[in-house]
Formats: sequence, structure tokens, C-alpha cells
Amino acid sequence: MSEKYNKITPGFVTQIFEKQHEKFVCVDQGFTASDQVDRENEQGEPVDIDMQTEEYQPFNMVQLDRDYYFLYVFGGVEAEKIGPFSTEQERNNALENHRENKGREEYDSYFAFNVAKGSTVEF
Repeated sequence: MSEKYNKITPGFVTQIFEKQHEKFVCVDQGFTASDQVDRENEQGEPVDIDMQTEEYQPFNMVQLDRDYYFLYVFGGVEAEKIGPFSTEQERNNALENHRENKGREEYDSYFAFNVAKGSTVEF
């Protein structure tokens, strides 16, 4: 019985790109694992293990840093970009505070959005 092994899970990465100015920038990504799992020792030979003895380890991909904004459109015409905020929760709280303090006119709208950190945002 081996004391150490490699667990190999094939899969694929999906990246979402959006055009920002003249370049496409990755704004999100995720990993989709297949059902196939191979285990091998340091020499690359297959190993069998009792699945009850293997602790589950999630696939934690590093996600891109984000800037969080919201767009306030008042009167259905004038737009104001507000942000960036460091976290989604900070942005959501600011949006709610803005909504409470500004009141709400018939044609006012709010749009929350996230962009890759450091991206230029223009409206």
C-alpha cells in the first residue's frame, strides 16, 4: 500500500471573455471535472485505494480579482456609475443605501455589475 499517490481528474476549463475597448478580457472562469478519476504512484503506476480512506478535496480554482460597481439611471435618461467597491457585499450595501437616500422615481433603475479588477468602465 502506497503512502502517497497522485489523483488525476480530467476535465475542462471554461473562460468567459468580454470585449473591453479593443481587447477581450477574461471576466470569469470555472473548471468542470469529468467522472473519470485515476490514481497513480510516483512512478506513474496505477494504485488501488479504499475510497473510504480518502478525504474529499474540492477543486478550488483561483478566480480573477474583481471590481464591483452599480449603475444608477435616473429618470430613464441620466446615468451615474458608482464604484468601484472591493466586494460584492460592499457594493450591494452601497446600492441599497443609495436607493434609500435617493428615493425612487418612476423611471429610475439600478444595475449591478462586476468587471476584471482595474478594467476601465465607461458609459
